[in-house]
Amino acid sequence: MTLITVRDRLSALQPKMAKSFGKLLDIGHVDDITLNTVLDAAELAGDWNKALWFTSSYLFLRSKGIPVGDVIAMSIQHNRKINLEWSPKRWQAEHDKLSRLATLKMLSAAQRHFDVGYFEKHIPEKFPGYLLKTSRRLGMEGFRQRHCVAGYESRIQSGNTAIASVFVNHRRWTVELLKTNDNEFPIQIGQVKTVFNEVATSDVRNTIHEYLEVATSKTVTNAGGQRALREINFARIITALRNLHVQGVSVDFSGCGDDGHIYAVSLYPEFDDRALPMVSIVETTRDFQDGIWVYAEKTTEQPLRDAIKSMVYDYLEMTGVDWFNNDGGQGAFNIDLEKGTVEFEVNQNYTEVTTAYANEWSIDDIVNNTH
Repeated sequence: MTLITVRDRLSALQPKMAKSFGKLLDIGHVDDITLNTVLDAAELAGDWNKALWFTSSYLFLRSKGIPVGDVIAMSIQHNRKINLEWSPKRWQAEHDKLSRLATLKMLSAAQRHFDVGYFEKHIPEKFPGYLLKTSRRLGMEGFRQRHCVAGYESRIQSGNTAIASVFVNHRRWTVELLKTNDNEFPIQIGQVKTVFNEVATSDVRNTIHEYLEVATSKTVTNAGGQRALREINFARIITALRNLHVQGVSVDFSGCGDDGHIYAVSLYPEFDDRALPMVSIVETTRDFQDGIWVYAEKTTEQPLRDAIKSMVYDYLEMTGVDWFNNDGGQGAFNIDLEKGTVEFEVNQNYTEVTTAYANEWSIDDIVNNTH
């Protein structure tokens, strides 16, 4: 079987268009995977006149976390037309529709077993989750998570991909495992998504790398950036608290089984929620799409108590302490604005309560780091 390269596909286009695409490829502004996807989209739409400008649209949509590549791939599978001028909302709607179609098709089909032996050899025998070894499991994962993993069957059957369900901080994450051609790093982690296609933060990805013992030497890490982001959010919350003349904050959390949550955010003196301001919180995500890492940051306006919860959950992820599984645990994140200190303690329950993490920081040290 003759392999058709992207250069072969360009040779079939009009000379002017082929030259423009070839130039983008030559200077490294697009890669083979991206260009093949753009050409697939133009073919599905039957609109080659818009193919060139759709390249920038495709890259923009992908940078915003819109799963446009998955829509194009699933449209090929189901022989469906697309429109290159769809809005981001429409691309997302098509993704949800095609995901459901793929899931229902998978669930109604005969039970098929996947050979995932290669991946089993390179991850721990036990981790908080499991590999998906049958078509029905794959369909159920797509149904449960409301995303398009059910459309990945052909990739799994090729032996180059496996899918795992992994539980991190009482949430289910669908994890794409990819075979590499590197003996030192035989597998890598691709996409990591949860319900409604939400992508994982860097902290969640790092935790999954640890659970599955997949080396991160050849992946992009952003630990320093995550720390800076935590401290920026912390500084914004401290500013809001100081403007209100809050003297102290106490955040209490606990968990057990496979569930854990923050159950109290107390301010001293206490305030009616209606008197509390909104706070801008910055979140970052990192997703592996079509062979490249795509970063996205978004700013959300959250009520002060919710912003504090988001910040503390982020600090809990940072500790790596399992305070929510089995016997669980509990702890507190206390801010004393009069003394200028933060006390953070996470306890794990065994036969007795053991302090698994404890620290004290200066508020000014953290806030000054953001300047």
